[in-house]
Amino acid sequence: EATGAKVVAALTIKPAALYPRIDQACWRPADVGEWQHVVARMVRRYSVDRPLVTHWEIGNEPDIGENGGSPYLITRPEDYAEYYTMTVRPILETFPGAKVGGPAAANVHTPLLPGLIEHCGRTGTPLHFVSWHLYSGEPRQHAEQVRLVRSLVDDFPGGRPDLMVTEWN
Repeated sequence: EATGAKVVAALTIKPAALYPRIDQACWRPADVGEWQHVVARMVRRYSVDRPLVTHWEIGNEPDIGENGGSPYLITRPEDYAEYYTMTVRPILETFPGAKVGGPAAANVHTPLLPGLIEHCGRTGTPLHFVSWHLYSGEPRQHAEQVRLVRSLVDDFPGGRPDLMVTEWN
């Protein structure tokens, strides 16, 4: 914060009150309204009260999950779209200047990526950036993935979302 840097924050929390059992496949909170309240409080703290976070990434590698239960394993594009939509709403209501996106995919070929893009384009749900991860020292691989994702968003209604590799080596 002291450097003036701005942050892309990945929402990967699973409060026990909303996710009472450890299960990576459980992505829907027990109480959606309370989930949205928690998200709004985080956004207020880190984007409004302390203007540190400008971009909110919804999830982290939901296409592969994590055996410890967090973050999430979401295999169906329509489920990720539902999770994304219910999560971006309180972000933008609390901080309208926020940039929202995802899915922070571990594999650029996951169906979650085109599913999110299609959902947001069809419903008008905000999608400011599309994100994925690539742990490779091979520049050609990075270039190929950028071309692939760009082809998915080239005709996005209202203009192409930014492309972000949010984890790399």
